[in-house]
Amino acid sequence: PFPIDSVLFPKVTQINQVQLGNPGAPGDPASGRERQMLTGDENIVEADCAVFWKIRDAGEFLFRVNAPEAAVKIAAEGALRDVISRTPIQAAMSDKRQQIADQTKAVLQSLLDAEHAGIEITQVQLLRVEPPLAVIDAFNDVQRARADHERSRNEAEAYANDILPRARGDAERIRQDAEAYKTQVVNLAQGDANAFLAVYDSYRDAKDVTAW
Repeated sequence: PFPIDSVLFPKVTQINQVQLGNPGAPGDPASGRERQMLTGDENIVEADCAVFWKIRDAGEFLFRVNAPEAAVKIAAEGALRDVISRTPIQAAMSDKRQQIADQTKAVLQSLLDAEHAGIEITQVQLLRVEPPLAVIDAFNDVQRARADHERSRNEAEAYANDILPRARGDAERIRQDAEAYKTQVVNLAQGDANAFLAVYDSYRDAKDVTAW
């Protein structure tokens, strides 16, 4: 009815998804460059993630944001780059993946809130973190070399942990044998000395008899 031109009904309960990266085109160089990010230890990785979001404030969503899906994607890429730039490559590719996703979610939500986008980020899933295809063989060689180094170090420590206690045990056994030998020799010498002194005392009291 007049003067209303149109009514907008945004789906505030619907969970929307934005994909960062293009896993469907792994051989596309341009796609790879868009996903490349610098890690905290100055290595380059390619990262893909999925961002799930919903409308939190319909008024802000409709009238404060132009192309909300594109806005979420741009902000999510910035948030992910920010978090990756503070994370070493090994952590990003292994045990810190969930932590990266959680930190990206927090940074992304902060960015959207600052723009009053009316959008709530419900989840960030880190799908893939890998070195670029052009250097992945060299990267794997480095990782294998590090693994060999770690294995050699562990073997050396295991050998040291085995040989040192045995050497200490052998040294203690030798010391105890020496102590026992010393005690035996001292006791024998003491016995010989006591026997000599007994003869001497007899000789001193009766020299003729002792001599005979």
